[in-house]
Amino acid sequence: MNSTIKVTSFDLIKILREKIGEEQASALTNYIETKVHEEYESKKEGIATKEDIANLKTDIANTKVSIILWLIATMIALFGISTGLLLHFMK
Repeated sequence: MNSTIKVTSFDLIKILREKIGEEQASALTNYIETKVHEEYESKKEGIATKEDIANLKTDIANTKVSIILWLIATMIALFGISTGLLLHFMK
């Protein structure tokens, strides 16, 4: 069974204080927080936000509409060409 233990900065300092002392526990916790923040900042460029996803959905919907309109226009043009050719050769 895979269980996740959630530890806050305060909890970590409290646990480490007993082992390595107040000052070192605080310094180690600050170091960990800084490293996690730096890692997040370096990778957040590749993370899609809810706004990004909403914009993408809108773009996809607009593209679908454009494709359908082009398909209808092409069908009308083909119908017109076919009708014209049929009338031309029936003379």
